[in-house]
Amino acid sequence: MNRWKNYIILVFYHIRHNLSFAIFYVLGIVLVFVFIAIVL
Repeated sequence: MNRWKNYIILVFYHIRHNLSFAIFYVLGIVLVFVFIAIVL
């Protein structure tokens, strides 16, 4: 559980310090979910 907490803290750190990367990452996740929905 501690490993997951550290991972989440690291993700929020990167989102705060690198907004363009965060936007790209979120858009990639959204596209993956849309693609899975279309396939199913």
